[in-house]
Amino acid sequence: MAKALISVLFLSLALAGCASDYNPSRPYGEDEVRQLALEDLARRSLSFEEYQVKRQAILQQQAETTVSQTTAAGHSNAI
Repeated sequence: MAKALISVLFLSLALAGCASDYNPSRPYGEDEVRQLALEDLARRSLSFEEYQVKRQAILQQQAETTVSQTTAAGHSNAI
C-alpha cells in the first residue's frame, strides 16, 4: 500500500513538473517592437522612397517616445 501511494505521488509530482511553464511570456519592450517593425519593413517590396518615408515614421516615433520618457523622468524627479 505504501509503495503504491509513493508511486502515485511520485508520478503526479513528475507530471506536474513537466506541465509547469517555467518561462512565462513577457510583453515586448519598445526597442524590440521598433526592431521588429524595421525588420518587417525591410521585407516588404517597397520602392526606395516609400521605404525611407516609412522608416522615418518609425524612427520619429522612437524620438517622440524618448522625449516623452525623458520629460516624465524629469517630472518624477522634481516631485
